[in-house]
Amino acid sequence: MENIRTVIPNEFVDPHTHILPGMDDGAKTPNDSVKLLNMLKREGVTTVVLTPHFDCIRGSLESFVRRRRRALEELKQAMGPQGGLCLLTGCELYMDAPVDPFLDITPLCFEGTRNLLVELPWSKKWSAAMIENIYQLSCNQNIRPILAHCERYPAVQRDPRLAYAAVEAGCRLQVNIASLLDKGRKKLILRLLDQGLISFLASDCHDPVVRPPMWPAGLQALTEAVGPGPAAQLLQNGGGLLPHNGSERAHEVPF
Repeated sequence: MENIRTVIPNEFVDPHTHILPGMDDGAKTPNDSVKLLNMLKREGVTTVVLTPHFDCIRGSLESFVRRRRRALEELKQAMGPQGGLCLLTGCELYMDAPVDPFLDITPLCFEGTRNLLVELPWSKKWSAAMIENIYQLSCNQNIRPILAHCERYPAVQRDPRLAYAAVEAGCRLQVNIASLLDKGRKKLILRLLDQGLISFLASDCHDPVVRPPMWPAGLQALTEAVGPGPAAQLLQNGGGLLPHNGSERAHEVPF
């Protein structure tokens, strides 16, 4: 896989992970979290956005932020004293209903930015209201939504035009790097890429065994399909999700 080295940027961002221990269906223990971070570092990642699942309709934002802070401290305590990856907090916000326009959801955004990872329902069809919810999120709070793993939704698989509708509503699209190893999902991703609809790649890693990062194999498949230039550009786009002021990055997690 030597040829993928040419597509990996100096600032290699993974904007969608489930690494914080005990927060959701991702890493269960600090030990699993450390294993995932070590895997990401070996695969060349330099910055990781921690995006545990959250649904503000069914849970308290304040409680979620407190749990996230405790999980991050638990993770940091599990590490050694040396320098390592840069970590930023965020979330994957599940949206099956409008977000209260009076609720300040900036604590859910990628730390130091107004970028927010969102997840839509896993139904076979999306209503116009679901797309409108994304648009209102952008308008009401000046949030820049990123639709997580757009290639995995049954609705998009049935009707890829929904991906275009999400982009028209102000959303940017993210795909999982591991999906490029699945024949059906890869075909959909390449179609969306050809239409210029995909902005970001992410691992969406959950654990070291069943859902590990998979960056090398996925990037190999992508590079072979579209060439090193487009693959490199997608990775470089990840740098645009970070705070403009490097001093705003809060967490250097040791290894």
